[in-house]
Amino acid sequence: MRFMVSFVYRDGTTGEDIQPLVPDEQARVKELREQGIVEELFLAADRSRGWFVMQGESEDAVREATASLPLSRLWEVTNTPIFDAQPA
Repeated sequence: MRFMVSFVYRDGTTGEDIQPLVPDEQARVKELREQGIVEELFLAADRSRGWFVMQGESEDAVREATASLPLSRLWEVTNTPIFDAQPA
């Protein structure tokens, strides 16, 4: 199953909260990409929110993968099942 995982930083989150976690976040995203779980990652220009396209056996599996990201503790997350409306 594919999901659009939307996230927004919780109120009060600062750059000082985020910056120390970025290297571990990047490493974990790379691992999840290599495992085929993360397909895409998009960030808003102001970096206040973002969107992952993720693949998993279930929504619970995608939730677990999302929770494994170091920055996820700073996010409000919404998962939406998706399908490719314009297949190649």
